[in-house]
Amino acid sequence: MNDDDATTLLNRLAERVPVGAAPVEEVIRSGQKARVRHRRTTVLAVAAGVAIVLIGGFAVRQALQPARVTPVAGRPDTGPAAPAGTRLVGIGQAAIAVPEDWGTNQTRCGQPQTNTVVIDQGVVPLCAIMGPQTASDVELQIAPEAPSNFATATPTSIDGVVAMKTPLRCTSEGSFAANPYQLCTESLWVQQERALFTVTSPHASTVRRLLASVRVHKGYVAVPFTYSAGATRDVRSFTEAARAEGLQVQTRLDRTSSSPAGWIVDVDPAVGSMLRPGATVQVTVSSGAGPQSGQGTAPPATTTAAACPLTSNVQRVLVTRTAAAGNGLTFDFPRRVTVRDPAAISQVVSALCAAPPVPRGAVYHCPNDIGPYYRLAAFDGSPKPAWTVDIDATGCRTIGGIGNLGRWTTGRMWHALAAAMGVRPPTYQTLAGHPSR
Repeated sequence: MNDDDATTLLNRLAERVPVGAAPVEEVIRSGQKARVRHRRTTVLAVAAGVAIVLIGGFAVRQALQPARVTPVAGRPDTGPAAPAGTRLVGIGQAAIAVPEDWGTNQTRCGQPQTNTVVIDQGVVPLCAIMGPQTASDVELQIAPEAPSNFATATPTSIDGVVAMKTPLRCTSEGSFAANPYQLCTESLWVQQERALFTVTSPHASTVRRLLASVRVHKGYVAVPFTYSAGATRDVRSFTEAARAEGLQVQTRLDRTSSSPAGWIVDVDPAVGSMLRPGATVQVTVSSGAGPQSGQGTAPPATTTAAACPLTSNVQRVLVTRTAAAGNGLTFDFPRRVTVRDPAAISQVVSALCAAPPVPRGAVYHCPNDIGPYYRLAAFDGSPKPAWTVDIDATGCRTIGGIGNLGRWTTGRMWHALAAAMGVRPPTYQTLAGHPSR
């Protein structure tokens, strides 16, 4: 297939995807409520069921408006100079400088696991119980209007552009394991760029330093978000948004992706990268030729052990159970169990590799996350594990650590794990624990 054929196919795929007006204001309100709710680390409320929640900003900024900047031919595809040891991440022409070693979307249940930038997230399982936040994060959202929590914000100016900033707030989050801690946060909204920057950290000095680095870089624009209305990664919406910013888009097809046809698989440079107008963004798009999942539904369990990074050729697997203190659950087996039977290990690996991937493009709110999770560490003779896998027994009941994909747990997986551990009966309920009487 040549470039013309690929372009024609992508255009046809794009025409099949309905694009309506994005509910930006509702999305921002939902995201802020979810974030505030899950900053509280002592929540013990338990609810049944799973509710779908949309959070974060959407890439519709100026999507239907003429480009406000004129592409300049012949200029290099490089962004503005960042302070030493940092990288720029932005929306429109506004960007914040974050340390180079910070990750991107390194979160669990909406809470950062390490210092990270939170931008253009996809599937975000949220939990009812969280430990104290010990890492810092910078969250970027698209905000056409001032958020509701800006009632006490003060006007300011960033490089001659009108902005508003909330007061720095440091709240005591109580005590966790008898150790008191606090969490500080501050937000900056750049009105012209519709860019909302929120910094959260246990350290007030970190919040002040990061938020003070926000600049409006005239002559540069950020790679727009990929997720659009309905939490889809529609190539047509992204292309419109990128061209409105003066960027060029070059696409290539991925025939191995299980995502729906027309779904964005990857963007290079990454979302939020600052570029000169006229620069080219490489977009990888699913052709729909791979195992088809359908938008918003779990793909069939067709993943095989041969395509899975886990290996059963190990000497032992150490299974460790971790559970929240005071959850009222009891277990009839030790917290650590070592599995040495090669046949049992092979059954567990096969079941893990056959677990279906979590569908992309949806955000899941998973309450009732008070149960245990299991860490499987496989050893092949060396001191370090050959691989590790984390399995949540409650909440969304997901598996992490199998490549770059999150996966759903299955009855087969729970049975194989319980049987390998010698747990009776070998069922999910036994591993999830029983309420104490």
